Amino acid sequence: MSVIGAIHWKQNHAPGLRGFQSSFAAEQAGENPASLVSAGGVLIKWPGALGAPPDDATVATWVAEYDADIAAQTNRREAVKADAEADTFVDKLRSATPAQITQFVQTNVTDLASAKTFLAKLGIAVAYALQGGRDK
Repeated sequence: MSVIGAIHWKQNHAPGLRGFQSSFAAEQAGENPASLVSAGGVLIKWPGALGAPPDDATVATWVAEYDADIAAQTNRREAVKADAEADTFVDKLRSATPAQITQFVQTNVTDLASAKTFLAKLGIAVAYALQGGRDK
């Protein structure tokens, strides 16, 4: 749970929005703590363009939403990782040469059903790679 992270996430990293864990941190960053908004146990430099600053209850709601979003992302990544690491095709793809991949497609993708299977496995491999997958 990161209150400052949740605030930035909810406000889509709005320009000028800053959060500080303490008045000391704000001072170190060149801010006057007295000019900052206090909400959710942190000090916030709240740009006027965002409207009224949040209160503690609003920030608590944002933190809960942020935590749920992070948990959902983690669950999706773990599911993709588990599928990718359990799939022998993805395992072979890790060390295949372009010629071997081409040969595999020529040999095994012969109709619509096999094309769909191949594309699904390829999609899992791509998702795994895009999410920072590593060799086993």
